[in-house]
Amino acid sequence: MSLHDSMLPVLPDDASVAALAGRVWRPDLAGPAVVAIRDGAAVDISRSFATMRDLCEAADPSAALRAADGPSLGPLAAILANTPPERRDAMRPWLLAPVDLQAIKACGVTFPISMTAQELFDNSDANGNPTPQNAFAALNNLQLALASGDSASISTALGDVQSASTFLNQQLAFYGTAQNRITSALDLAQKFQLQDQTNLSNLQDTNAPAVALQLTQDSTDLSAAMSAQARMPTTSLFDYLPVG
Repeated sequence: MSLHDSMLPVLPDDASVAALAGRVWRPDLAGPAVVAIRDGAAVDISRSFATMRDLCEAADPSAALRAADGPSLGPLAAILANTPPERRDAMRPWLLAPVDLQAIKACGVTFPISMTAQELFDNSDANGNPTPQNAFAALNNLQLALASGDSASISTALGDVQSASTFLNQQLAFYGTAQNRITSALDLAQKFQLQDQTNLSNLQDTNAPAVALQLTQDSTDLSAAMSAQARMPTTSLFDYLPVG
């Protein structure tokens, strides 16, 4: 049985050749570790990348992940089996959410704050083969088809160009929406910051001696009121009614 078969549905179909990263809690260090999944084992690469954010912000995260090395924390299957809280052994590692210091959407899905030109125009799969969204490959195929004069090839190439164009438009729309949301969030944060600064300023400008004097006066008035209430007669007309 292959690694992928034994870990369904955890790992992707191309797990044997993919660059896979995750996060694991290490009880021996009492902290999280970034790991690379290799040959069915979790390899701690925290010496190279202390956080997942650091790995994702590398110039080439996939290449950086493949190049990083460290100690093995054991089989991924064992770590996965120890992850559910109801049957977890606190002395052994378990899986954590993959994000740490990254921005996440409300649904919990991470999104990159930018994409490289290669990711946008020269998109490839884990094996390095051009995907249908690869604009360079689509344009090259169209050029070859036009040079050959084959109408079927031209039609296919035009379909590839359309797929690449759709992908680029999707990315443009996604980042446009993300930018609008971030702008709105920043505006809201600035409003709260201004409100907090105003409240802090009001507190800092408070006349402490005047407040202390007022508190003393209020305490004196309260004591006088309680003393007066204590001296009030407690008898009523019923106390003067004859008994028997």
